[in-house]
Amino acid sequence: MARMREKFAQNPKWQQLAARRKRERDARPMPSPLPEYRGASLDVFRQFARVTSLAVYSMGSPYPEGYEAVFDPSADSLVFARHVRAALAASRFVPPSHPEFDRLIRMPKQAELDALEAEDLAQAGVKTRRALYRDAAHLSLRLQDGQIELGPMRYRRAGWWEGIPGATPTIPEDVDDEALGTAILDALATSRAAR
Repeated sequence: MARMREKFAQNPKWQQLAARRKRERDARPMPSPLPEYRGASLDVFRQFARVTSLAVYSMGSPYPEGYEAVFDPSADSLVFARHVRAALAASRFVPPSHPEFDRLIRMPKQAELDALEAEDLAQAGVKTRRALYRDAAHLSLRLQDGQIELGPMRYRRAGWWEGIPGATPTIPEDVDDEALGTAILDALATSRAAR
């Protein structure tokens, strides 16, 4: 294989082709970097609620050094607002140039997802996925340019959620906790109703 590469490298036509490809590659505009934002997720089951801050770039992954809280799902809107603010504040924007990008921005392995679901089942005191996700709700939260986007998700199956087109309210970051909490509870109701 090395001899074949050497042979091609000495071929003038190959050299011209390689040089042309390099020029074309260098001439392509670099994609614009994504604007900085913060993210969090909020899961509400019948037995408990959990908010988690995320490490974000083109996707979000749970941020191990971030904020996570488990609390009563029947808590008032102020409790929801305070936990969401704390999770968003502890979120981290991690661009590809960051040395920890590969560690933080990645799809979790199936074993990690299974372990998290087993934790949720134990926390809820139920044995089946069906019992765990009955009446559950999920919000994807994004803070960017002073606006908090509340993305209610629809439960599909086997622990997976999908977005609800046209159902993503945005609220200014500087609203009081009562207004933010009310918006969160409304978005959770949308998530539950979209089954």
